[in-house]
Amino acid sequence: TAGSEGWNCVATNAMMFYSLNYSYRMMEQAEGRIDRLNTTYSDLEYYILSSKAKIDRDVHKAVMNKKQFNASNWARRSGVIF
Repeated sequence: TAGSEGWNCVATNAMMFYSLNYSYRMMEQAEGRIDRLNTTYSDLEYYILSSKAKIDRDVHKAVMNKKQFNASNWARRSGVIF
């Protein structure tokens, strides 16, 4: 999330996410922080640390499908109690 807010970096070609944001727009914004016109890199790498937990897989699926992930709806459908 911090990477999506005001950070502009052209000195690296890689970014690591420790967790996915529930919003694909925020993820795209964060990814764009190293994807600048004045970068010297042609290939950019994005690494996402994730577990095999169902919630991590479902958040990843939602973000990749450009959908907003809603934890409350997910918990209700999955029978999870917070």
